[in-house]
Amino acid sequence: MSRRSTALFLILFLYTAQLIFVFGEVVTLAVGAGAVSALGMFIGDFAGIYSFAKCKFFECCNSPWINKDVARRLQEEVEERLYGQHIAQKIVINAVRAHISKQNPNKALVLSFHGWTGSGKNYLTQMIAKAVYKKGFKSQFVHFSVATLHFPYPEEINNYKRQLRSWISGNLTQCERSLFIFDEADKLPLHNGGSNLIAQHALEYYKRGLPREQMTFKELE
Repeated sequence: MSRRSTALFLILFLYTAQLIFVFGEVVTLAVGAGAVSALGMFIGDFAGIYSFAKCKFFECCNSPWINKDVARRLQEEVEERLYGQHIAQKIVINAVRAHISKQNPNKALVLSFHGWTGSGKNYLTQMIAKAVYKKGFKSQFVHFSVATLHFPYPEEINNYKRQLRSWISGNLTQCERSLFIFDEADKLPLHNGGSNLIAQHALEYYKRGLPREQMTFKELE
């Protein structure tokens, strides 16, 4: 089987959304303000107790199902298990650390991985998922799509855009700390910018007998 250059696109949402709930809007027409206030407190307390009990047994969008020390976990995981990708190690760890250090970032973290089949793109996304979620890649908040399977027809690009917006928004409503992974992203209308050139540059290092670790990010820009 010949090796080919592919791309993997990853979107990581890690922020705290402020959700506002309003109780008793219609009830105010029939009962006094004191009763409405008591009803709101009761509903709020019940919802809190139910949520706490539910999250003891089922995955929820908070601790302990969402890890707090993501940057440390990711660094340990990458340094221990990812080999031959020193540039990716440094950039990914720094990008994730910078992203989660913001209290409420107004944009998601977007990472695009390029390389031959078997170079470790999916392997690295599994490490990121493991660092973020207690259940790792099996978390219900990790969403995986394959471009050739889910977006096969170029002429449907506008429909795909609408579907993606709706799909991402819907999942973020369930959990604002979500991870979206798009494999074979080079098959999307987005082009696989620079992927073949990067692979060729790595091959030149190999032919010259130079270690990959000498390659710098500056050379690949």
